Amino acid sequence: MKTLWPTINPTSSGIVRTARRYEMKLRKAVAIAARRNSSGDSRLAALYAGAKVEGVDSKLRMKKATVTFSTIPFRGGLHQIYDWADVEASTVLELAANIAWSLRESLRRFDKRQIA
Repeated sequence: MKTLWPTINPTSSGIVRTARRYEMKLRKAVAIAARRNSSGDSRLAALYAGAKVEGVDSKLRMKKATVTFSTIPFRGGLHQIYDWADVEASTVLELAANIAWSLRESLRRFDKRQIA
């Protein structure tokens, strides 16, 4: 079966440098999103504090960066996956807004399922 995206060698020096650059950009975005959105909401603060950022997804081995939230209520992990081209084209503030919106929406959907 043909893969949808070509896999990469995550140990290649060029891939490592690029992954590190995108990881740092996403870490800054997560920090900004946390400062702007977690005040007054302990669940959001805990999710941001436990966020894990990878410049290259270790499981997919593709040119994708991930932000993983694995604290309550997302014990199995909530993954936000960003294509490298999108990380490159976006500013840190745009990424922060995207991360914050996506996390709030995921929490809203989780709460809605709990009520139903």
